[in-house]
Amino acid sequence: MNHMVKLTLTLMVAVLALASFVTADVPQMINYQGRLTGTSGTPLDTTVSMVFTIYDDSTGGTAKWTETQSSVTATDGLFNVILGSVNPIPDTLFNDTVRYLGIQVGSDPELTPRIRLVSVGFSHRVSTIDGATGGMISGDVTIRGNIQIRSEATGTLIMELGEGLDYAEGFDIVNDRRIGPGTVLVIDPENPGKLAIADKPYDPKVAGIVAGGSGLGSGVRLGAGQYDYDVALAGRVYCNVDATKVGVEPGDLLTTSSTPGYAMKAADSVRAHGAILGKAMERLEKGRRGQVLVLVTLQ
Repeated sequence: MNHMVKLTLTLMVAVLALASFVTADVPQMINYQGRLTGTSGTPLDTTVSMVFTIYDDSTGGTAKWTETQSSVTATDGLFNVILGSVNPIPDTLFNDTVRYLGIQVGSDPELTPRIRLVSVGFSHRVSTIDGATGGMISGDVTIRGNIQIRSEATGTLIMELGEGLDYAEGFDIVNDRRIGPGTVLVIDPENPGKLAIADKPYDPKVAGIVAGGSGLGSGVRLGAGQYDYDVALAGRVYCNVDATKVGVEPGDLLTTSSTPGYAMKAADSVRAHGAILGKAMERLEKGRRGQVLVLVTLQ
């Protein structure tokens, strides 16, 4: 029997608002509604098998996705199906701007012409980032939570953008004893690429501060989770400071000290050349040791 399908509603995708696409668990399905009539235009009351296929061209072309729904019920000609309920629709299906829907009713040939899928159907492409393979988002995007970039080959965490105030890179530390956030580190000349705990004053090998002091995270983390510690190389971070001999005021330049893992005020401008860790942003009274907020400015 020959049939006709008249489109009565535009294609709709069951998606949440774009603002929530990062956290949404969006069904890989499209809601489609049409009207089934005989060749004379009379609406049909029937149950038939339908094959739905999405192509990359209006005629011929390549079938990019297909599924068969064996029992589609039409009442007074009207039928409703959920495309993807049998064969889930991958997000990659809409990675090109040209897509057409073909419909075959029962054993009849596929109906012509095919139906062009337009903007609403293509919103399926941005319903989720998880598993996406390319694409572009234009305009402002709001993301709640950290952003992680991982290796495509291994899944290893390469970079993380978080809520902190410093830029940190991962380093391995040669010292055997465990160290904590705020520890001042220097380049280890005997182990290229690795750091050691600072333990002498005005060390020109000063490298950075172990991030995470006072619970403050890093804004940018490179090599996160691949090395012993995240080391702040720029930005604001809490640092161990020894003020037992000389007090520290906001704006004072800091350098390494003889107290392992601690900075001190750089009182000797000559020796401080090339050994500056950063600037103190808080006061620490003379005679005390503690952590102060430091603006890391290696120089």
